[in-house]
Amino acid sequence: MHKNEYFIKDVFRDFIAKALCILDDELKNSTSDDHRSKEEIMSFYRLFDTTGNKESFFNLFGEELIEKSKERKSINIQSRSNHIYILALFERFRNDLMNHAFKNIKKLNEKFRKSFVNIVEKNKDEKLKNKLLAQGLRDPNNLINQLDKIHGQQFQIERNMFGLRDISDQKMTQDSLANFIIGRDIRNLLIHRSNKSDEKLFSSIRSGIGGTVYRNNDKLLSELFCQKGYFGISNLETNIEIEIDFITIVYLFFDIIYLSFIMTSNAFGKKFSKDVGLELGDFINSTMCIALKSNASNFKKRLVFPLLHIYCNNLIESSHTNIDYNSDMLMSNYIILNKLTKTSIVPVDSIIKNIADKSYFSKLKSMQLARDKKIKDLIKKIEDRKIKKIIINYVKDDDIELIKSIEEFKNDDTIIQDWTLIIDKCRSSSLIKQYLEFDKRRKKVMERKKLSSKIEV
Repeated sequence: MHKNEYFIKDVFRDFIAKALCILDDELKNSTSDDHRSKEEIMSFYRLFDTTGNKESFFNLFGEELIEKSKERKSINIQSRSNHIYILALFERFRNDLMNHAFKNIKKLNEKFRKSFVNIVEKNKDEKLKNKLLAQGLRDPNNLINQLDKIHGQQFQIERNMFGLRDISDQKMTQDSLANFIIGRDIRNLLIHRSNKSDEKLFSSIRSGIGGTVYRNNDKLLSELFCQKGYFGISNLETNIEIEIDFITIVYLFFDIIYLSFIMTSNAFGKKFSKDVGLELGDFINSTMCIALKSNASNFKKRLVFPLLHIYCNNLIESSHTNIDYNSDMLMSNYIILNKLTKTSIVPVDSIIKNIADKSYFSKLKSMQLARDKKIKDLIKKIEDRKIKKIIINYVKDDDIELIKSIEEFKNDDTIIQDWTLIIDKCRSSSLIKQYLEFDKRRKKVMERKKLSSKIEV
């Protein structure tokens, strides 16, 4: 196996798997969003706001308020831990990618040296500058071990190496890059200074988001804070307590995964684009499986699926990545994602609001027809006849034909309970549920036969 292929299938895959564990943990973190708001509690309190009735209020709601408060604190602590952990995972992955690229990819080795020297030459410490430049001339292959000497500048080198520098025409990449910087600097604040915003936080963020539309535009930066779930500090005010919750984590998760696919695909180029495409297909399937299996609230699931579709759609259609999306398994999982998100094109409150507007529903119908056409076009691209048959029957909701087509495709080692389409169909089809149980029993019988045959031998 080629070193680059090994990196994709081992290091990159391991990073994605660990990041998915964080998403899974956040979905499990709180299975309910039924927390009484401050306004709701105060309205209850006003009903009992007399000297004689205050005790009645606390008898009715006191225990619940205490428990909800404890649960909320526990959830916030867990989310803060996940916030730190996913950034640490990404940092380790980036270090692994940079080391691999420096040692094994000549073009990126040259980019590293050039970027390193440019940064060193701007250093105001003349003694350190001369020392590092001399070391670079004497032993250029050891430059990678001198990164700690240019503290805080490593990501600038990574941006030059892995396609994150010239992104003026890539809005989503700018958003993801900026949110990573925001998350990183908030982590530094929470670990080293306090849990409240300060001027150093905002100046550090502005410094890190160079090359994006947010660098010199506080209005756009405020909007980005809101979009990524940092509502409390969206006005860029100091001395505001930082809230980390499911919304901030899920946006940071997708932004980091998105950046990792861009960096990996640009590091290894078109030669390994199929390998990166296969990892994207696995990521789509794993993310959908985690969300469908979770007991998380509908609000959380409604956030995960549309975001997964938006980020993957941008990766697949981007001209700035080297991802081959023509693999049958990637195409199949992408079709399933399109089908699952078809009904979430618009929120239900928008439907109710426009109930008397015929033009609104005409536009909505057009959007859904466009999604149907996209699914049909994607199915045509699947080359494997058996896989195509499975997807066609899944999209048509023909359960009997779906079972027949799966039986034609699968072998003794196929684990169908890890397929998103099976998990999805089990929610609505008793026939598919029975099939899944039958397949599990069949596997157990086969395992016993194999074991007994070994014992006899």
